[in-house]
Amino acid sequence: MIQNKKRYIVLVVILEAIIISDPYAHAQDDETTRLTLRSLQGIFVYVEPLDPQIEQSGLIKSQIQTDIESQLKSAGIKVLTREDFLKKFGHPYLYINVNISTLKTQITRYLFYIKVELNQEVLLVRALNTKVSTATWSTGGWGIDFSLDNIRETVKIQVNKFVSAYLTENPRP
Repeated sequence: MIQNKKRYIVLVVILEAIIISDPYAHAQDDETTRLTLRSLQGIFVYVEPLDPQIEQSGLIKSQIQTDIESQLKSAGIKVLTREDFLKKFGHPYLYINVNISTLKTQITRYLFYIKVELNQEVLLVRALNTKVSTATWSTGGWGIDFSLDNIRETVKIQVNKFVSAYLTENPRP
């Protein structure tokens, strides 16, 4: 029992060291990927379901969905309904995945990973009649926090990176 506890503590310390050194290591946001945002006339927002234990602790999927849709609308980005999305050429959608694990030590902490991707249909160059849906722009990363509210704010920060990239390619008149 004590041996397992020591291993767990060592694992947490290693993870914290990695996260502190590079908390947001995953990103595909550059001039090329930003070009794929040009001329988008709206996007659908899809948030992956959260772990039921996390929802019981107070962070709800619908809160995240509402936060993101409000951010996009405030920035002048049209948010598509499911029906509009299915009709829209290219089927663009912002995919949000928030994975959270509870680390129970003396103080509850949360290990989290956030992924924000713009997915859309693209044509393969080698087979022009072949459409595939893929991520054409993304950002995200992982961290540790004591508060689910802080993680919710971190999701908003990651979505703001998308908003910034989108507005770079689609400036307001």
